[in-house]
Order: sequence, then C-alpha cells, then structure tokens
Amino acid sequence: MLIRPPSIDSRTPAEIAEQTHQLLIHYLGSKYGWSTGHDGGEAGRALVGVFAHYCGLVVDRINRAPEKNFLAFLDLLGNVLTPPQPAKVPLSFALDDAAPLGCAVVGGTQVQAEVDGGDEPVVFETARDLWVSNFELQALVRVPVVGATELDVTWLIRHPARTINRMGPPERIFDQFETIYFGLQLTEGRPFEPRRPLTVHFFIDDATYESSVRRAETSSQVRVTWEYSAGTQPEKWNTLVVEDDTQGLTQAGVIELLVPEDFVPVQRRNFQRKMHWLRARLVDATQGNCIYEPAPPLSGVALNTVSAQNAVTVRKEVLGGSDGNSDQVFTAFRKPLLPGQQVEVQELQVAGSSTGGIRSETWVPWTEVSDFYASKPSDRHYVVNRQTGELRFGDGVRGKIPPPGVRNLRLAAYRTGGGVIGNVPVGALQTLLAANRLVAKVSNLAAAQGGADSETDTSLLERAPRVLRHRGRAVTDEDIEDLTKLASADVARALCVPLIDLAQNPSKVIATTEDELAGAGLTSVIIVPRSKAEKPLPSQALLHQVRDKLLQHCPATAMLSVVGPLYLRVDVKVEVVLTAMRFEERVTRQLRALFRSYLHPLTGRDGLGWPFGRAPQASDFQRLLTNVEGVHHASSLTVTAWAEETPFDYNGTEPLTCIQNTGRFLICSGRHDIGVTPLT
Repeated sequence: MLIRPPSIDSRTPAEIAEQTHQLLIHYLGSKYGWSTGHDGGEAGRALVGVFAHYCGLVVDRINRAPEKNFLAFLDLLGNVLTPPQPAKVPLSFALDDAAPLGCAVVGGTQVQAEVDGGDEPVVFETARDLWVSNFELQALVRVPVVGATELDVTWLIRHPARTINRMGPPERIFDQFETIYFGLQLTEGRPFEPRRPLTVHFFIDDATYESSVRRAETSSQVRVTWEYSAGTQPEKWNTLVVEDDTQGLTQAGVIELLVPEDFVPVQRRNFQRKMHWLRARLVDATQGNCIYEPAPPLSGVALNTVSAQNAVTVRKEVLGGSDGNSDQVFTAFRKPLLPGQQVEVQELQVAGSSTGGIRSETWVPWTEVSDFYASKPSDRHYVVNRQTGELRFGDGVRGKIPPPGVRNLRLAAYRTGGGVIGNVPVGALQTLLAANRLVAKVSNLAAAQGGADSETDTSLLERAPRVLRHRGRAVTDEDIEDLTKLASADVARALCVPLIDLAQNPSKVIATTEDELAGAGLTSVIIVPRSKAEKPLPSQALLHQVRDKLLQHCPATAMLSVVGPLYLRVDVKVEVVLTAMRFEERVTRQLRALFRSYLHPLTGRDGLGWPFGRAPQASDFQRLLTNVEGVHHASSLTVTAWAEETPFDYNGTEPLTCIQNTGRFLICSGRHDIGVTPLT
C-alpha cells in the first residue's frame, strides 16, 4: 500500500502572511496604536509579503524531505508504533461450600472469557495475591454525622450467602458528611480467622466534569479513617491500619486490612443479628473543613476482589544462542510484547583472580534502550520492536555483543496481549484456568475497560510531524494541544485557551488588555474524550491524568487547568411533506436517528465532527432531508440551541448568551420534534 506522508507544516504563504498580520495587530495594537484594520501601508504589506514568501520556501523544502522514505526517517528519530493497551477489570472470587477456611489465589491466576467471533479466548491475569476470606458482606449503612441520634438505615444492601455480591444503582457517598458502616458475617459453619487479609473492593463511578460545579480546593485534603467495633461494646471503635488504593474513596479500588483478633460481632441498633462492623468516616467532618466536590458515586461493594489485566505472562522463554556477530536479532514466540519485559544473557563470571578464580555461568539482565546512538561498547543494551517481538543487540561499537553460546539468551519474563477485544462485558469472565478446588465461582461485576489496539501506520504518520514540531516541550498553543492528545488515547479533541483559568471561570473571555495582564501565566486545556455518548464529558480521573502528563512538559512556572467543554443542546423542529403516508413511521424514525448522529460533537457533520464555537444552521439540515426516501420537502424547519447547564460564573447573563460568547462551546443532540403531512 502506498502511504502518502503528511506535511510537517501545511501553511501556505498567504496563511503565513495573514498570521503575521494578526500577530502585529495583537502585539502592537494596544501599546502602539496599531488599529485593527491597518495593514502597515505599502511598506508594511511589502515586508510581510517578503517574509511570508521566504517562509513558504522553507516550509516547502521541509515538506519535500520526508517524501522519499518518511517511515524510515521517523524510525531513525525513535518514532515507533505504540503497543496495544491491556484492558483492566476487577475479578471477584467466592469460596466453595466444602472449603473449611479461606484460600489463597496467587498473583498471575488466569481467568478466561469466550468472545463471539474471536479465534481464541480472552485471558486475564490477576495482578497480585488475594486471600479469599470466609466473610460475607451483609449490610451497608450510610449515617449522617450531624444531627444523627441513632443509626439511620438509609441504604441497606443484603446479599444471599455464598454468592458474589451484586451491583446496584450508583449512590453518592459522603455528600452530607456521612459515616459508612459495613456489616460483615462469617459464612455459616466457618471459623473466625484473625490476622488474615480482608479485601473490600469499591466500584466507584468516576465523576465527570460539570461546568456548574466549582472545583473544591479542599478535595485534596479529604482523609478517611477506618475503624472496627472492638470487644462487646457497640460504641467502642478502634482504628485500623489499611492499604488504600481508592485515595480516600474517590476512585475505584481496594481497601485491604488484616482482621484484628478482637474483631467480634456486636448487636447494633436497627439490626436483628449480630455482625462484625467496620466503618469509614471523614476526619473532622463535623467542622465542615473536609469535603468532597463532587461526591463520589458508589455503585457496588464486593469482598474478595482483585484487579486483573488482559495479558498473559510468559516466563523463561529461550530466544536462542549468540554466534558472536554484530546486530543480532532474536524474536519472541508470542507477540506483541507489552512493556516490562526482562531480557537475560548467560555470561561467564569469574570470582577471584582472572587466572585462578572460580568460573561460573550466570544469567545477567540487559537493559532496553530506544536506540544505540548513546550506547558504549560495554553497555548491555538491546532495542525491542513490540509489534513484531524482535529484539536487536549491538555491534560492539554501539552496544555490547552477547557472548557466543548455546541457548544463552532468554526472556526471563514478558507479557503479551491487549487490544479492544479485552473490553469484555459484565459476567463474561467465568472460567478459572488451573482451577482451585476451593474456589466455587469467579466473575467480573463490572465491564473491562481500557483495552486499545496498537497504533496504525496512518496514525503514526499523523502524529510524528507534531512530535517533530514540539519535541516534547509545551510552549505554543499547538504544542499543548498535541501533547494533550498524546497524554491519553482517550482524548479525542483538545483546545488550548491561554490567559484564563477555566476551572475557576468556565465562561470567561479576554475582552481587555487588563484581562490579558491578569491572566499572565495561566493556561487552560479543554479536552473531549472518545465516546459515543451524545454529550461526551471527561472523567475526573482523565482530567487529572492529562494534567499530570502536561506538567511534565510545561515550564516550571506554568499554572495549568484541564477541564471539559461547555455544551449547547440543539433541538430540531421540522415539518416534512411526504410523497406517501406509508413512509410516516419509517421517516420519523430515520430522521430522529439522522439528527442524533449528525449532531454528535465528534463524529457528526458527515464524520468531520463539530468544531469549537460552531453551531448548526437550518441549511445544514435541509441538505440531510433530500437524502431521505419518502420526503418531498420540508414545509418548516427550526433549529434552536439552549444551555442545559449554567456555568457558576455566568454573572447573571443569560446562560445561552454567556456560553455562545465564549466561542469555544460544542453542540450536542437535544430533543427533536418531527411532524409529517401528506403531499397534496
């Protein structure tokens, strides 16, 4: 297939001249009185034209260079295809009825799912060891801290014995300074096991960005303390030391603790049975100085749950033997290779003097590098191609040559897998490989997420010129937008807005010179996630991930905010005249789907998506109607935009006008009213 390389810089001389003119207005207008319509006169136009002409020659020469062998050129610069990403999912285990005690599930335990249309089953591996406890979760109670005189059972979940915990609709936790109580009970007939690990997994839906909610400054100060009821007194609580992966119940993850010896069942109010009680409460919540905004939504709690990835670990795979030549290449049996492989070479080691010492052969680890240009003759380096599974070694000048031997090169451990096929639905993972007879059931209570296929050549060709331009440094608006898309594969669109902190002022615009001076050093980035939802909004986790990545490339003094977009809902009201009334139902259904698809901010507008600040017009929909069979013409058509959310900084202005004035809004599909009349 012939691949046409993209232009490193696609600007024409006319576009360069226009950009130069706008920069002159921006930098000379306020201070030196350069008016908006002034073009510098005959001399100014001539200088700008000459400058743009020679810039165009330079750009043309740069764009000609990669036409000969662009992919090879990118390879020399270290631009390689990104490997596939493995999906992640929490797996929950349940004990068999015959198990006298709990049991251990070692890290690397494999569970597979059968996928329709797949050649092979999808295999997941647990990421760590898990002790499957004989406790069961029987109750979960939320209790307000302020004004509560007794246990207020506002949310109680019960689960049948010896089954994996079920999921429920999301409930916001800690939204009113609450304490959460967990009632546990031993499975009937099983003994109490102190000093054993107990894992509690929280399925917390990641809150999305909302322009109407101000980001709380106290969110980072949220601290949750864990306690258990000790002894026989219901009101006696001892502090627990836990390993918290949830960061204070702000994200999905596991709380792991060791069961204390005095963790005994007690009788609490409003419950008929004695239970072992745990509780989580906010530190100093009664003073109101420790809050969540927004409060995290909890959709489920499950014991005996561990994270797993769509990857298979292969250990001690022999690659072959070195013949002592330069630039040797070896290939792994399975591919692609995920990051983290361990390459070892068997080398002769001498203990003591070089002549009379003890000689032994030892497996020595070698180090992966992106290229050999900085490698010395003694450096144990290798380069890996993750797509093909090839490992290349040095030539003795740049990188050491592996010593000659038989079967003396091996992959001590590597992982393979990944891809979108790993995004399996709820309940798909049920087959435990190398089954543990003490485990009765395994399942995934949530869908696997995060799986992505490896990058294509087309994607690399689009990405590489931007990498050549910014070289990993976030300086210009374009640099920041490019680096934002590289920060996460989930980012579909990015818009850099300088001189404004959109986290604190979502609808602010730069109107005066004073606004520019006040915003010096401030930069905001609007991101839109890849999503089929009608209104794609980034999660708080994605916002934090992108911000952390960008700060690694920004100047140390940069003040950066990453937010989601402002949206305007678009309603379409149309009255169409049909060629025959038999088309009524089909035309109505087809038009609703067509409008909804056309108004999607990422894939609408015939696959082009809607740019920031662009609202649809009636003429856009008139063209769509001509392609629908059975529609003769539209007798009336009205397109209306409205603000579904009100930014908290709108300052009394009409929300619609406030959002439109920013020029950086996106549109999404709203409610559509479709009427039909027969052709007369």
